[in-house]
Amino acid sequence: KFVDYWMERFDKFNKDRPIFSYEALTDDIQGPEEAIRMTQFLAQSKGVVPIEEESVPCVWRAVVKYKDQIPDANKRRLNESRRRLDPSHHDSQRSGPTERPYTPEQLLSMVQMLDGLLQ
Repeated sequence: KFVDYWMERFDKFNKDRPIFSYEALTDDIQGPEEAIRMTQFLAQSKGVVPIEEESVPCVWRAVVKYKDQIPDANKRRLNESRRRLDPSHHDSQRSGPTERPYTPEQLLSMVQMLDGLLQ
């Protein structure tokens, strides 16, 4: 019902609506590419000035994969004039199960909804 509501409420935008999955956004290979795609989409909005596209993978890594980074990486750059993202100094709620089990009925409903988008 949740997906139906949003898909039907804004159906005039279905042609240009990007769909991002959690799995793709957090994937080591697909994640930076999805972040670039998201940046390109958001850049189409009035008043949105995104960062340079070549910086997106670096920011993606700092925000999404911060747990994989060396905690003291920013301390080496204290004397630089530009502030860097410090992955050890923000409160993220992104821990918990990585597996999202769905029932066969839910999967079928999602497939039907996505097929509707393609048509």
